[in-house]
Amino acid sequence: QVLIVAYYARKETRTPVLVGFAGIGVYLAVALATVDLLGMPGLALANAVQNSAHAVVLYVLLARSFKALRTPRLAVFVGAVAVAGAVVALVAWGAASALGAPLSAGSPLVRLALIGAIGAVCLAVYWACLRAMRVREVDDVTALIRRIIGRR
Repeated sequence: QVLIVAYYARKETRTPVLVGFAGIGVYLAVALATVDLLGMPGLALANAVQNSAHAVVLYVLLARSFKALRTPRLAVFVGAVAVAGAVVALVAWGAASALGAPLSAGSPLVRLALIGAIGAVCLAVYWACLRAMRVREVDDVTALIRRIIGRR
């Protein structure tokens, strides 16, 4: 979404629209390839792939015009986010596997509480991973949260 806004700020609306139309093709290809095998998660995967491809294409096209978007620091940041995301995916998968029965057969309130707890653990793991990799933006967000809490 941020990249789309960057294009709009440059008064260039055609590129995000064309990339969005191409994204529909990506979505259909992934959805049709995975829906029989995975069911509803296949559609979620298709959506994630579509959004990721859309962002990557818009970034590459925008980076051609702005040298600042081609810095090694940005590559390190994206790599750290990817590693932390992979760790969180494993944690979420492990938690969902371990809690399979209560997640699928429990009461709606129990399921909601478990999903909330898994989400909270995943957020903490993501945060810890990014801090361990010394991602500077985590400190910026932490300081912002502390300022907001301090005002109340």
